[in-house]
Amino acid sequence: MKISYRNLWIYFAIFFCLASIFSTIFLYSNNSNSEEPRTEEERQIKGALAALNDPRSEVITYVWEKLDELEALDLIKEEHAPKIVELLKDDNPDVRGTAVWALSEAY
Repeated sequence: MKISYRNLWIYFAIFFCLASIFSTIFLYSNNSNSEEPRTEEERQIKGALAALNDPRSEVITYVWEKLDELEALDLIKEEHAPKIVELLKDDNPDVRGTAVWALSEAY
């Protein structure tokens, strides 16, 4: 059986495509980052903590209430304390009340 160069290129192309597909599947299937949230609750907590940087006081008030619902106030770090103190100066009394409550619960 005589193998032509054309057949070799076809075999090489098929091999290359299959190798690419399998290596991609392997790389993405083993890319389990332990820092990524796995449950719905963990995703909500991660999103809520990210929302603490929002400049709108109403959003931050909602975040504190949501973190309380998820029983995750202990995840709040000291870096968020200045933001809470700023909320104590807000014009909205609901926001100020939530800030007082958040300080008493978290710290």
